[in-house]
Amino acid sequence: MVNHGRSKGCVTCKQRRVKCDEANPACGPCRRLRLRCGGYDAKPVRRLKFKDQTHKFVVAKSTERRAGSHCASVRTPGLRSLAEPDSAVPFFLGQYASKGRETASARGFFEMLIPTYNAQPAGSPLELAVEATATMVLSLWRHGPKAMPMPRTAYAAAVSSILKALQDDAERRKPATVMAVVALQQYENIAAVYNLRPATRVHQSGAVSLLPYLATDGPSSAGNSIQSFVFHTEIASAIREKRPLCGACSPASVHAGNPSSVLDTIGADVALLQARHKQVVNQSLETTELRSVLTSQIQEARRIENQLLAWEQLVPRHWKPLRLSREQMSSSIPAYQGVCETYASCQIASIWNLWRVQRLILMVIMAESSGKIEAWADRGACELVVQGLVDGICYSVPFYLGDRSQPMLLSDFMDSSTVYPSDTMAHLNHIERSSTTSDHRGHIIAQGPWHVMSPLSRLMELIAERSGKFILPVLRVGQADWIREQFLRVTMLLHISLAHGIENSPGSSASNSQSAQEETKQLLKVVRSGLRFMSGS
Repeated sequence: MVNHGRSKGCVTCKQRRVKCDEANPACGPCRRLRLRCGGYDAKPVRRLKFKDQTHKFVVAKSTERRAGSHCASVRTPGLRSLAEPDSAVPFFLGQYASKGRETASARGFFEMLIPTYNAQPAGSPLELAVEATATMVLSLWRHGPKAMPMPRTAYAAAVSSILKALQDDAERRKPATVMAVVALQQYENIAAVYNLRPATRVHQSGAVSLLPYLATDGPSSAGNSIQSFVFHTEIASAIREKRPLCGACSPASVHAGNPSSVLDTIGADVALLQARHKQVVNQSLETTELRSVLTSQIQEARRIENQLLAWEQLVPRHWKPLRLSREQMSSSIPAYQGVCETYASCQIASIWNLWRVQRLILMVIMAESSGKIEAWADRGACELVVQGLVDGICYSVPFYLGDRSQPMLLSDFMDSSTVYPSDTMAHLNHIERSSTTSDHRGHIIAQGPWHVMSPLSRLMELIAERSGKFILPVLRVGQADWIREQFLRVTMLLHISLAHGIENSPGSSASNSQSAQEETKQLLKVVRSGLRFMSGS
């Protein structure tokens, strides 16, 4: 039973388990979040629990939709429909900004979003930007992309509010203003992935341009955190686009206790080397000059590779993947070679996959450079490394997806029939003590497909590019096809393939036809374009 203590707060605040200022006619917390204040009835409402229970009172609706029933869904007195922004924001903050996050793996945006959001006045740029993004995310869960309304009103209001804030020197220096810009870039990223509008970095560029004005008060401040996040996404974008890092974007102070921050600093060197390598292979150089340049690149790649190997030894113990064999998990879970590696959170797993992708890029640079100047003595050892890195990404897929095989619905959060490898008792000690088993499972349901889509699509991209001449022969027979099937599976789970008019099921005979392969190439192109300015690989 929930203990409401001696609080005489409003019904809504009791449901959310937050402090109420007991103001009349509506309390401050409800006014700020634009919730309907439930009044000061002493009788607690037992059906709703902040964050998670928003899904409970739409489970009936989701289940009825599957079964074809037209019964009315359960309504909780005092709160608006889940279709409205005041329901979307708690859902978004609860499932994406709260669960699966920790200081040691912080990238800087989601970890600081809730406290910064809570400190903003009603109608602030950050509140409006989060409302627009949250409404889109919840609509995807409820309806999929076909019926998803673009929250243009909230988006336009957020843009207008940000533009007004930028005219004020004090507002321009606030971390909340930069976070509002970043939130709108998240909105643009999602819209681009679903082919609702072309990918654009307008807000990413805006966030970068605001960094020189940003107030940063210590390494743990909101300003320093959002600066780290913008730096991280700029590195990710530079690596994806094979371009140098933006000159205006410099790293915030590196936190030795945050492996993600350290990896970003190494990633800046990877981006620079990759951009130089792209220039070299597209230029016509004299033999002597070419040998000198390529030799220098190989040496630089080895230096960065040693840094990445050192990074692996410095990560906390609970970050290490826990390997499960087929006998230790359900047979219903698709697993490459019957192996799964589980992690403490989706974010930690994604940091590991980013590390693997960075090493793969270095292996490709060394392979292409060595092949142009001399017989490659280390080729066999490099091929073993490549196989191991690709295997590591494949082994993480079951952790992210479990045995899910149907497009996402809100009822997934309450569906106990879905099985994940981390549900096993052997994995419980691997979860952070601050995270409950239900929270751990919930954050995988919400975030897992998004996190794994990036490394899977990156592998497919590497195989399709010139680098595929080196990578593809290294892989086991059928491994590239397995990666492709899992990518299609993710796009089906997230309704992305449906948004692009692709209805073939992964692994079906139709999905292997020539036309289906062309559709997959086009889908990959659009997805990678939409992911360009997102966190990850």
